[in-house]
Amino acid sequence: MSTLREQIARLKGQEREAAARRANPELEASLEKFICDNPELRERYATMGSREVVRRMMLARMARTETVANRNGVLEQWVKENPEIVEKVEQRINRLAADTRPRVGISPTRIEPVKQQKQGPRMGL
Repeated sequence: MSTLREQIARLKGQEREAAARRANPELEASLEKFICDNPELRERYATMGSREVVRRMMLARMARTETVANRNGVLEQWVKENPEIVEKVEQRINRLAADTRPRVGISPTRIEPVKQQKQGPRMGL
Protein backbone atom coordinates (compact mmCIF):
# COMPACT_ATOMS: atom_id res chain seq x y z
CA MET A 1 0.00 0.00 0.00
CA SER A 2 1.33 3.42 -0.93
CA THR A 3 1.71 6.30 1.46
CA LEU A 4 -0.53 9.34 1.46
CA ARG A 5 2.29 11.44 0.02
CA GLU A 6 2.65 9.05 -2.94
CA GLN A 7 -1.10 9.00 -3.54
CA ILE A 8 -1.23 12.79 -3.56
CA ALA A 9 1.74 12.98 -5.92
CA ARG A 10 0.11 10.44 -8.26
CA LEU A 11 -3.21 12.37 -8.26
CA LYS A 12 -1.42 15.64 -8.95
CA GLY A 13 0.44 13.99 -11.80
CA GLN A 14 -2.82 12.71 -13.26
CA GLU A 15 -4.37 16.18 -12.98
CA ARG A 16 -1.40 17.72 -14.77
CA GLU A 17 -1.64 15.15 -17.57
CA ALA A 18 -5.37 15.77 -17.99
CA ALA A 19 -4.82 19.52 -18.08
CA ALA A 20 -2.08 19.10 -20.68
CA ARG A 21 -4.43 17.13 -22.91
CA ARG A 22 -7.13 19.81 -22.67
CA ALA A 23 -4.79 22.73 -23.12
CA ASN A 24 -4.59 24.87 -26.21
CA PRO A 25 -0.98 24.60 -27.49
CA GLU A 26 -0.82 28.21 -28.73
CA LEU A 27 -2.24 29.51 -25.46
CA GLU A 28 0.15 27.36 -23.46
CA ALA A 29 3.14 28.61 -25.48
CA SER A 30 2.02 32.19 -24.98
CA LEU A 31 1.57 31.62 -21.24
CA GLU A 32 4.98 29.97 -20.91
CA LYS A 33 6.60 32.93 -22.68
CA PHE A 34 4.80 35.35 -20.36
CA ILE A 35 5.91 33.37 -17.31
CA CYS A 36 9.52 33.34 -18.52
CA ASP A 37 9.40 37.07 -19.25
CA ASN A 38 7.98 37.85 -15.77
CA PRO A 39 9.91 35.81 -13.18
CA GLU A 40 9.15 38.24 -10.34
CA LEU A 41 5.41 37.92 -10.95
CA ARG A 42 5.68 34.13 -11.05
CA GLU A 43 7.64 34.14 -7.81
CA ARG A 44 5.02 36.33 -6.13
CA TYR A 45 2.22 33.95 -7.12
CA ALA A 46 4.29 30.90 -6.18
CA THR A 47 4.76 32.22 -2.63
CA MET A 48 1.04 32.92 -2.11
CA GLY A 49 -1.16 30.39 -0.41
CA SER A 50 -3.87 28.79 -2.50
CA ARG A 51 -6.58 30.70 -0.62
CA GLU A 52 -4.94 34.02 -1.46
CA VAL A 53 -4.52 33.06 -5.12
CA VAL A 54 -8.19 32.07 -5.33
CA ARG A 55 -9.23 35.35 -3.69
CA ARG A 56 -7.14 37.35 -6.15
CA MET A 57 -8.61 35.48 -9.10
CA MET A 58 -12.11 36.04 -7.76
CA LEU A 59 -11.35 39.73 -7.24
CA ALA A 60 -10.27 40.03 -10.87
CA ARG A 61 -13.40 38.20 -12.04
CA MET A 62 -15.57 40.44 -9.85
CA ALA A 63 -13.97 43.56 -11.31
CA ARG A 64 -14.56 42.32 -14.88
CA THR A 65 -18.18 41.49 -14.06
CA GLU A 66 -18.77 44.92 -12.56
CA THR A 67 -17.15 46.60 -15.56
CA VAL A 68 -19.40 44.68 -17.96
CA ALA A 69 -22.49 45.50 -15.88
CA ASN A 70 -21.59 49.19 -15.80
CA ARG A 71 -20.90 49.24 -19.55
CA ASN A 72 -24.19 47.48 -20.29
CA GLY A 73 -26.05 49.97 -18.09
CA VAL A 74 -24.53 52.90 -19.95
CA LEU A 75 -25.23 51.26 -23.31
CA GLU A 76 -28.82 50.49 -22.31
CA GLN A 77 -29.37 54.13 -21.35
CA TRP A 78 -27.83 55.29 -24.63
CA VAL A 79 -30.12 52.98 -26.62
CA LYS A 80 -33.14 54.40 -24.77
CA GLU A 81 -31.99 57.95 -25.54
CA ASN A 82 -31.28 57.23 -29.24
CA PRO A 83 -34.16 55.17 -30.66
CA GLU A 84 -33.63 56.69 -34.10
CA ILE A 85 -30.20 55.06 -34.35
CA VAL A 86 -31.68 51.69 -33.37
CA GLU A 87 -34.25 52.16 -36.14
CA LYS A 88 -31.51 52.96 -38.70
CA VAL A 89 -29.55 49.87 -37.71
CA GLU A 90 -32.69 47.76 -38.03
CA GLN A 91 -33.34 49.18 -41.51
CA ARG A 92 -29.77 48.44 -42.61
CA ILE A 93 -30.00 44.87 -41.31
CA ASN A 94 -33.26 44.33 -43.17
CA ARG A 95 -31.68 45.60 -46.42
CA LEU A 96 -28.87 43.06 -46.26
CA ALA A 97 -29.36 39.95 -48.32
CA ALA A 98 -29.93 36.89 -46.13
CA ASP A 99 -26.74 35.22 -47.39
CA THR A 100 -24.66 38.32 -46.52
CA ARG A 101 -25.82 38.54 -42.90
CA PRO A 102 -23.63 35.72 -41.52
CA ARG A 103 -20.51 37.37 -42.95
CA VAL A 104 -21.19 40.56 -41.01
CA GLY A 105 -22.10 38.71 -37.82
CA ILE A 106 -25.87 38.96 -38.05
CA SER A 107 -27.96 35.88 -37.44
CA PRO A 108 -31.74 35.51 -37.30
CA THR A 109 -31.46 35.20 -33.52
CA ARG A 110 -29.93 38.66 -33.40
CA ILE A 111 -32.45 40.23 -35.75
CA GLU A 112 -35.51 39.14 -33.77
CA PRO A 113 -34.60 41.07 -30.57
CA VAL A 114 -34.09 44.21 -32.66
CA LYS A 115 -37.55 43.80 -34.14
CA GLN A 116 -38.94 43.41 -30.62
CA GLN A 117 -37.22 46.61 -29.46
CA LYS A 118 -40.59 48.04 -28.47
CA GLN A 119 -40.55 45.71 -25.45
CA GLY A 120 -37.34 47.25 -24.15
CA PRO A 121 -33.67 47.12 -25.01
CA ARG A 122 -31.91 43.78 -24.90
CA MET A 123 -28.18 43.81 -24.47
CA GLY A 124 -26.12 41.31 -26.40
CA LEU A 125 -27.19 42.35 -29.89
